[in-house]
Amino acid sequence: MTLERSERVPQVNEITDRIAAGAVPDILLTGFYFIPNLSDLGIPLEIDDRIKQSGVDLSTFEPVALDALKGFRDGKLVALPFYMGTTALFYNKDILNIK
Repeated sequence: MTLERSERVPQVNEITDRIAAGAVPDILLTGFYFIPNLSDLGIPLEIDDRIKQSGVDLSTFEPVALDALKGFRDGKLVALPFYMGTTALFYNKDILNIK
């Protein structure tokens, strides 16, 4: 096995171009936003069978995150979530003239 680590974040088109040329990575750490781009190229694969074979306990994962990852392939799981974050917007109502 050869591990290739990118020190910088490749652009979406770099990854999709590599995949389209046949250089499909075995493991890809990416955000939820990128899965549609991968799906257009025929990946990610459904991993439900592999999950069952390996004995991974899906009850240890956040159900909402699992459901979101099942939304790309007709209810089939395409990835495992390892992080779930929440973004918040804070603002100074005085500068926006909000009463």
